[in-house]
Amino acid sequence: MSRAASGQRPAAAAVDIGGTKISAAVVSEDGTLFGFVTRPSRGVAPDRALELLVEDLGNATREAASAGLTITTLGIGATGRHDRHAGTLGAIDAVLPSWGGSDLPRTLASKLSLPLGALVNDADAAAAAEGRAGAGRAADPAVVVTLGTGIGVAVLRGGQLVSGADGAHGEFGHITIALDGPLCMCGAHGCWETLAGGGAIERAWMSSEREGGASNTTQHSAAEIFDLADAGNRAAQTIVDRAVRATALGVANIAVALAPEVIVIGGGLSARWSRYEPHVSAEIRRRAPIMSVTPRVVLATFGPNAVLAGAGMLALDSRAVDTVVAK
Repeated sequence: MSRAASGQRPAAAAVDIGGTKISAAVVSEDGTLFGFVTRPSRGVAPDRALELLVEDLGNATREAASAGLTITTLGIGATGRHDRHAGTLGAIDAVLPSWGGSDLPRTLASKLSLPLGALVNDADAAAAAEGRAGAGRAADPAVVVTLGTGIGVAVLRGGQLVSGADGAHGEFGHITIALDGPLCMCGAHGCWETLAGGGAIERAWMSSEREGGASNTTQHSAAEIFDLADAGNRAAQTIVDRAVRATALGVANIAVALAPEVIVIGGGLSARWSRYEPHVSAEIRRRAPIMSVTPRVVLATFGPNAVLAGAGMLALDSRAVDTVVAK
């Protein structure tokens, strides 16, 4: 891995690839972002995204350099499971059509003349940031939940990410919440993500529009559907209520199954936490007789930028990277 010049601090170029957006920045060792840019990812081909990322990270590098930072590595957090050694994304076409198997990570590193220090699941990246310098710091164990296009969950034990066999990332977003729920792309019915992820909220809205006989359906983002619910739209309220209840059940299941000290809530939809909090608290209280420890449920310190911060931190720490590579 490249080293910072004498007198300068090392930093990482970092990218967050999500279902609705791609963000980029330079990340210092403490998670501070320089030159942050975010762009839509839907409908953007990997080749075009690569061009934009080279431009955005070039600008971010110049901003970081003026603060005394030297970029030594590249870290990427992305939805799904990936192969850092090959520098390719996993099977994420269900979220980003045509992106599955893309060599964007490897090619981006080459164009930036940087080693690819981290290519990890987005929830793992967020957990790394929150465990190292955020709301999960000093908590043992801690669980980080990201509420976004999908539902990501990662576990920290002793400040280190806990992985499955061969470094695999567990998919807690695919626990079954409702046996008769909608079919998920994973093959099961009623997964937490299929009921409460931002993509599920948006699909439910389009379905309700069609069932309501709308001649011209209007697509809305999950955030806009929350706004419609707040404004009194009945269909939006039904959809949001279902998503909130599913998340309350998911978080309560984490509390029962893993007995964490802290559950950290991040991701884009965490901005709507006031909608979730009463239901999550009620579900956890309902399970009090079976729990020896009642976890604190707190919002992420890094908010929607936790994935970027964590991807950068992991890229700067090769030992940590090697523990979370998903084969």
